[in-house]
Amino acid sequence: MWGDDADGVVDVPPPPPPRQAQQQQQMRGETLSGEIRRVTFHNPDNQWTVARLLVSNSHADALPIGATAANNNMPKYKQRKSKKGAKADKVVTVVGHIPGVAEGQFLEMRGEWREVDKWGMQFQLSATPVEVTPQDEDAILRYLAGGALPGVGKVTAGKLVSHFGAKTFEVFDSPDAVALLVTCPGIGKKTAEKLKGNWDETRGRRDAIVFLERHGVAPALAQRVAAAHGTETEERVRADPFGSMTGLRGATFHRCDALAARL
Repeated sequence: MWGDDADGVVDVPPPPPPRQAQQQQQMRGETLSGEIRRVTFHNPDNQWTVARLLVSNSHADALPIGATAANNNMPKYKQRKSKKGAKADKVVTVVGHIPGVAEGQFLEMRGEWREVDKWGMQFQLSATPVEVTPQDEDAILRYLAGGALPGVGKVTAGKLVSHFGAKTFEVFDSPDAVALLVTCPGIGKKTAEKLKGNWDETRGRRDAIVFLERHGVAPALAQRVAAAHGTETEERVRADPFGSMTGLRGATFHRCDALAARL
């Protein structure tokens, strides 16, 4: 039991190790979910991102004072018109590592609110966000048209959603995706094969990053490992955690050894 000893000296528990302290801080962090409405800044090398997030209704009432931004800070074509009686949109700034970020993405994230000089209140991420699949046709269209899937722009996104509707993502996830995609007017076999490949690679890289972070790998290093091995990241890391990270910046022996111990 911690307290005064016989000499009257107060005994206190030792601080947790740095890694444990970091994990405890992440557990204490808040959660936030919503749709990426604008990417203000994105570094493709390390995926560092500053973005505007339209907060989901489940979190809108718990936002701290000063977190929201006026709707007119966004381009008019991205503003949402609130239905009669509906609450105004809640748009906030999020900062952190978001791999493959694109407008229209729905993300669940963990982090903490911080007041930053000049920039105001920001939600700073403590881990890579988890992507949530959009459910309705309008959301799917914004997601695809926003650049989340390489090779798909506004025109192609419109064709896909018009043809497959709310089942568009089910088509991409299907083992028969290529055969299904070619049934969409304007989508040939080569295009279908390319889109399916891009879909699998994009999803695979994000899953790889989440896998690495869950095993204690820092976000920046997780990005490099996933970029090096793509969809085979988890398989290669499990087979040889040291060899799979050799030569990557930040992959010290200590970090590789710690990862191996967690697998």
